[in-house]
Amino acid sequence: MPYSESAALRALQTLTDPVGGKDLVTAGLLGGLNFEDGKLRAVLQIDPAKASKYEKTQSEAQSVLEKLEGVEKAVSYTHLTLPTNRE
Repeated sequence: MPYSESAALRALQTLTDPVGGKDLVTAGLLGGLNFEDGKLRAVLQIDPAKASKYEKTQSEAQSVLEKLEGVEKAVSYTHLTLPTNRE
């Protein structure tokens, strides 16, 4: 079975945002998925002030994505972005 973006989204929904408690997709942390030639890249957009809390989550994301059918290699990047809802 070939790679499926919906399978990648479901896989990321099994991981919990360590700050907000929701899954990564529902929390709005997924900045993008790019699949090309068996390689899957996932971008997680996080607040730079909380980056250290996401180190384990980043490696967990890479691990669940590498288990997907059609994915030979997965890489999870964090993109540091300032929160849009400043209080």
